[in-house]
Amino acid sequence: GDPDSVLDRRTGRAQRRLDGPPMRGPMGAFIYAHFGQDTWRQWIGQGTKVINELRLDFSNPQHQDVYDQHMLEWLGVTPEEIDAFAGAKAG
Repeated sequence: GDPDSVLDRRTGRAQRRLDGPPMRGPMGAFIYAHFGQDTWRQWIGQGTKVINELRLDFSNPQHQDVYDQHMLEWLGVTPEEIDAFAGAKAG
């Protein structure tokens, strides 16, 4: 396939690939591998609402976890999938 595009898991359509993983670690790598720019942009808008509604403070690790949880739910990803993906990469 086209190296600049990725089959986006949320929409089932090809999208432009992100410029790089949107965050460090396995979660960022998983998102980079499975989601495109359009979906990610939508999540950023949605994530901003989550931050504002729940008054999340990113200096608080628990708040970061809450944000990640909402993000994975919205993307339709389980933590187990990310662990398996990380394990396959490490293997």
